[in-house]
Amino acid sequence: MHTRQILFGLALSTALSGCGNSSDTPAPSQSGFALNDQGYFEQQGVGLMVFQDTSPESRQSGLILVSHDNRLASNGDLRLELTPGQWSPVPRLLSRTVDREKGEIVATLKYPDERQHRTGFNPLDYPDLELEYDLRVRAEGDDLLVQVDLKSPLPEEWAGKVGFQLELYPADLFGKSWIMDDATGIFPRQPYGVTVPDDSTPTPKIVSDGERAGLAPLAHHRAQPAPLASGQTLTVAPESDPMRLQIESLKGELQLLDGRVQHQNGWFTLRSPIEAGATTNAVSWRITPNVVDGWAREPVIQHSMVGYHPEQNKVAVIETDPDAPLGDPVRLLKLDASGAQEVISQAPTLWGDFLRYRYYQFDFSSVQEEGL
Repeated sequence: MHTRQILFGLALSTALSGCGNSSDTPAPSQSGFALNDQGYFEQQGVGLMVFQDTSPESRQSGLILVSHDNRLASNGDLRLELTPGQWSPVPRLLSRTVDREKGEIVATLKYPDERQHRTGFNPLDYPDLELEYDLRVRAEGDDLLVQVDLKSPLPEEWAGKVGFQLELYPADLFGKSWIMDDATGIFPRQPYGVTVPDDSTPTPKIVSDGERAGLAPLAHHRAQPAPLASGQTLTVAPESDPMRLQIESLKGELQLLDGRVQHQNGWFTLRSPIEAGATTNAVSWRITPNVVDGWAREPVIQHSMVGYHPEQNKVAVIETDPDAPLGDPVRLLKLDASGAQEVISQAPTLWGDFLRYRYYQFDFSSVQEEGL
């Protein structure tokens, strides 16, 4: 089949001649975290979202921390297990309020979510526990303060089992260091950690012939991961400026666990168990992401991966950090055996903002010569 009928590959070599503002450097960072127009906390290169998404099965719920273009942590919320799996009980979001006067976001949630209890394609099995709470987040300079207030104390049998947790994305952390108070370690590539029996959580078992004959059944309980470390302050990836993150528990201890011990798709989990009798300020964390001054995301060129017909309209979309406007010009290059030759050099057209990014369009429809 003739190439002219199928594709036109010039966009594969689209290149940027520069990015940044008029001085070719990103805009200076603001002083501390603040609520932005989209309703989440932001400081240059780092954003913390609070229940802007409610898909915990895909780790898109609760507190979500994006640090220098990496979704480093998510699923910050109260959970009923040490390291919940994909189909573990999750709370129902009742309301979410952004209070700009106080500089605070408050999410109100409850267990159980009756809409998911033993219904639907993947039904969740909720225990006999009614729990309603507020999750509050506010900024204080370079810190983000997280507080959980229970509407009523936990039943005695649930004290220490319900906990606030934040999941850390494993693949970005393999080989990176952690520091918990005076203890140190490395985030392992393979699931790692001691397990302990959990006498409160029996698992389904196969009934043996002996049991059918009337013998007493053996107790079957699944193993739970033991903490890799416990303490008051965890520092994640101290060797990496874009990823460094410090989390301090202002009340109670932190536990660092490897969720992959129980679940193949588990993440590293940081957790604070809730004590008996706790209500107001049952959990209190200080989250301090490292902010790299002057950091800006590199532009991303979006184009047809199969190429273009010579006579069709050809528009590449360029996604940029809103703090680093795209400079002029954008160049289209053609590759041949002698190297790269410039075909077009022109200013891009500003399209506008969408979610976290700013978009430009680069129209090269006038180019009809085949090639790469």
